[in-house]
Amino acid sequence: MYKKMVKAVGVKGYYLGLCRSLRRLPFPIHVPIFGKISTMAEILNIHDNFAVGELRDKVVESVIRNTPQPVIVDCGINVGVTVRWWLHLNPASTIYGLDMIQEAHDFTYQALRDGGCPDGKASYQGITAAISSGDGETILINFNNPLDGTNSVSAAQTGSQSRKVPLARIDTLLAPQGLTHVDLIKMDIEGHAARALAGAAKTLAITKNVILEVHSEDELGEAVTILVNSGFRLRCFRHRNLWFVKK
Repeated sequence: MYKKMVKAVGVKGYYLGLCRSLRRLPFPIHVPIFGKISTMAEILNIHDNFAVGELRDKVVESVIRNTPQPVIVDCGINVGVTVRWWLHLNPASTIYGLDMIQEAHDFTYQALRDGGCPDGKASYQGITAAISSGDGETILINFNNPLDGTNSVSAAQTGSQSRKVPLARIDTLLAPQGLTHVDLIKMDIEGHAARALAGAAKTLAITKNVILEVHSEDELGEAVTILVNSGFRLRCFRHRNLWFVKK
């Protein structure tokens, strides 16, 4: 574990690895690529997605690096670790983050500022909504920690805090941006990817690559059907993630 963390962020990876083992972060630390790390959620995200490599993919990373101004739609940003990674690969990226928790966007903007990007909104635009197959409704969500990566719209989710959030289609949320192409969609919304993709027909039509993190067999089957019918083929899969590319 420690070797992988060190390979990902350098010698400070030893400290992150120790924090992960202890499940506590005694004090924040700045690390390469990701900047200031102040929460366990960030450490777990860095470990799973980048040290272990669940979100590493040479083809997708090459697309982001070599596209002059890549456009990325990051669905389920949590603490913005993936946002920081996309901007590390190509600082000219424009990232639209879709997340139902406003604190996730606020945390990401602050992380970008702490990492030397004072005008984070020039690179990252956070959109607060629970993405679904329809527009116009609101839903009551329950949670304990707004920055917990397992927060979900599931009716079974419990917590000490509650709030209403709007439901909206990806197509509706991105329509004001006037996008003509999307280089990558990353979809990690705790089991509700199929519902979200069902409201993204126009966006999928201009998208080159999709990363799908699956949490159940039902989500897998329905989401794959939508992507295949939208002209994508499965290129590879590792761990919980599937990589699709437009045919």
